[in-house]
Parts: sequence; C-alpha cells; structure tokens
Amino acid sequence: MMLKLSLALATAILVVLSGNLSGCKGYDRVESRRGSDTLSRANHPRTYYVSPQGKDSNPGTKARPWATPGYGSRKLKPGDTLVIRGGRYILSKYDDDILIPPSGTSNAFVTIRGEKGDRPVLAGRKNLLAAIDLSGKNYVRIENIEITSDKGAPFRDAIQATGNPVNHLVLKDLYIHHVDEFGVNIGDVSDLKIRKSKITHAGLGSVGGPEGKKGG
Repeated sequence: MMLKLSLALATAILVVLSGNLSGCKGYDRVESRRGSDTLSRANHPRTYYVSPQGKDSNPGTKARPWATPGYGSRKLKPGDTLVIRGGRYILSKYDDDILIPPSGTSNAFVTIRGEKGDRPVLAGRKNLLAAIDLSGKNYVRIENIEITSDKGAPFRDAIQATGNPVNHLVLKDLYIHHVDEFGVNIGDVSDLKIRKSKITHAGLGSVGGPEGKKGG
C-alpha cells in the first residue's frame, strides 16, 4: 500500500512541477524559440521545379522535378516560386492542365517563371479555356513563358482572370501568340503590370475582358 501511495504521490508532484515549468523564464524562452523556429520553417519560401523529364510523383525539387506545370502550380504557397524548365508542355485537360496558383501576400508573392535562358512553351489544344487562370488571385507574378496553341489547335485564352476581381498581378517577359480569343482576358483588376511582353495573333485582341454593367 505504501509503495502504491508513493508512486501516486511522485506522479502528482511530477505533474505539478511540469505544469509550473511554463511559468519559468528559461522555459518560456526555450518554448518561444522553438515556436519561432517552427513558424519560420512554415513560412520559409521554397523554389520548386517542373521539367518535361520529371514526374508528378516527385517532390518537385531541382533534382527531382514535377512533370506538369498545372500540377506544380497547385502545390505553391505564398512566397513560393515555380520554375518551369525549357521544353514544350501540351495543355489539353480541363482543368488539370490549367495553371491555377494560390494568392500570395504583399510581402510574399507567388511566382511562376520560365527557366532563365530557356523559355518554356505552354501549348494549348482541345479548346482549353486558358493556360493560366488567375481569377480572384492576388500578388502573383508570371514571368518568362511562351503561350500559344499547339500547332493551330483550338485554344481560347492564354491568361484569363474573369471569375473574380484580381489585385497586384505582374506579367513580365511573356510571348503570347496564336490564341483564338484573348491574350489576357481579365475582368475587374487593381494594380496590373504588363512588362516587356509581346502579344500577337490573338483572335479577340491582346488584352480585353468580359462585358460589364453599364457605367454610370
């Protein structure tokens, strides 16, 4: 009986002491540092890669890249970058093949860019809605990519953003050509920057949008 009581008492004392540790300054500093490290790791921006020789079962690293830009775009978080290596990527499946990145934040843009010195080609077919859908997105950069139809196959917009208002978009060093509708099809937008880009042979125009309500 005395042995059981001693064990119970010891356990109770241990629980009390453990609970009181959180009030100790040294313990608080250790826990605060651990929490800060965890938060830092969670918010640390990463760079992922897509390659024609990759596999979507890979982790998306430089050594083991993903295979499809659409898949890679959905894996991003604020601050992340997706590098699309040089090559020709056929986009035909709705909506798996469409690049649909998440929104970034004011200090952590989401970036999708082609590999420097080896611009990739996103080639659409089967009357695909768009190569990239940015509807409702904020703080996104798209850079150094060629977007066109696959050998004249039906393909509507290169970039579309008509579903919901968009804010703070940067489109840079893009070559958009031979699409059936708009190069950039966009609705309500605040802070849109199109820099050093060429848009040509777009059936409905280089940059346009849906008909809105009559202004007044």
